[in-house]
Amino acid sequence: MSLPAMRKMMERLATMGQNLNQDMTEDIERERDLLAALDDRMHRYEAAFAAMREPFAAAVAALPTRPSEAGDVYTQEAIAQLPAINRQANADYEALCDHWWKPAGQFASALDEYRAFLADDRVLREDEGFEQTRNQWVNHGLDISSTHSIAAMNAVRDYLKQVQRIDALRVDDPTQLEEQPW
Repeated sequence: MSLPAMRKMMERLATMGQNLNQDMTEDIERERDLLAALDDRMHRYEAAFAAMREPFAAAVAALPTRPSEAGDVYTQEAIAQLPAINRQANADYEALCDHWWKPAGQFASALDEYRAFLADDRVLREDEGFEQTRNQWVNHGLDISSTHSIAAMNAVRDYLKQVQRIDALRVDDPTQLEEQPW
């Protein structure tokens, strides 16, 4: 390879590296923004869930009790009211789930946006970086043709981490969050 051709190749590689670094920096900032928006949604959900539970907790706390050897216990009248209170708590939780957990809910849309970013931007960018690195090694005479990018696997891992974080907020039965006094 002649000296001018080598210079052109080096300039091209340097430009590619600079462009890739800029793109990767933008991807990092975009991912940070997406995760911050997801965190914000998680905090808003936690606040909405706490607000949904307040009437339930107040209704249970207002039920009449009587003293016993084991401590205060609910009266028969209070026990009769508990199924209606639980039904209302479950109905309120279902309404909350419709807004947050359903396929068109807040969490699904946030995860869809994050998944699209991972698939459309980050994986492609990391694959480009991998190819450039592999080409540099090949230019140095190393046969690394059997190596492959793991960007897609990393994206799946990162996506599932966010799914797991969100799923940890879920409650199957809102009436079972605390030990029941009856």
